[in-house]
Amino acid sequence: MNLNVNIENELLSDFTNSGKTELESVVQSKAIQIVEEAMRLEETRRTSDVKEITANTIQDASTYISRFPSTAKTPSQVKWIQGVATISSLIAGGMFDLEELKSAGYLILFLIILMVAVGSTVYLIFNRK
Repeated sequence: MNLNVNIENELLSDFTNSGKTELESVVQSKAIQIVEEAMRLEETRRTSDVKEITANTIQDASTYISRFPSTAKTPSQVKWIQGVATISSLIAGGMFDLEELKSAGYLILFLIILMVAVGSTVYLIFNRK
């Protein structure tokens, strides 16, 4: 289906050709997102075998997309670092014992785990997008 959008020339007078092209791609992307969300909404609301996407479904899909925008998938590297930060923090917290920290070996192991926990957490904070 070819969908045309009419915008007055006055509104586009300051747009360059690349700006107009980018506007077209953004409008197309948003339209596809709305259509996909409307199909999902219709699927959940359907009570019979007849598929029917109404204007109300399109409005609901548009509202849903504007309220809850999709986010980029979290890379697996970040998930691993989050896991390391969580586990090392739990281990360091469990290891904290003033009597045990008096021995040098235990203290060094505790500090290494604590540095891993702090380092991975700081990395995640500063590399958040």
